[in-house]
Amino acid sequence: EYKSLIETAKCKYSGDYIFFYCIKASKEVLTTVKEIGKKLKLPIITIFTGVTSYKCQHYGQKVDFSAGPAEFLYYVKNAKYVLSNSFHGIVFSILFEKKFFRIADDYHGQLKIDERLDSILNYLNLADQNIIAGNEITLNEDINYLEVNKQLNILIKDSATWLETSINEAK
Repeated sequence: EYKSLIETAKCKYSGDYIFFYCIKASKEVLTTVKEIGKKLKLPIITIFTGVTSYKCQHYGQKVDFSAGPAEFLYYVKNAKYVLSNSFHGIVFSILFEKKFFRIADDYHGQLKIDERLDSILNYLNLADQNIIAGNEITLNEDINYLEVNKQLNILIKDSATWLETSINEAK
């Protein structure tokens, strides 16, 4: 469904890269992202999302300031890895079957809570894809997308049934 939009993308960067997508990132998150880039020996590309994008440059990231929705989708789809603390960054990583990691701040030794992300990652058995910024980095690269897609299809079917039922009840 997104193929035609991706084909219109005019991306500033190409090749092998890590795509980092966040709206707001702490110093700890940016430092951890930089360490992951070094560990994987890949450059990090991000798109402009606000003030954090300027901070990303100070951590060695390449920023595509002119990227829009088509470029966002292109960068996710073509990345070797995706790092994100955004629901949309994670969801599109799953849809495009990418190796991805959700990176979040440390909250008293735990992952900072994000109910939408926690919910989908737990439901799809992808909680191992969480990284707590500032802690030891363990990169779980093994994602069984056969199983993930089975669970995702159940979730999609349940959501469609709920919507249909709600609309019919409202009539």
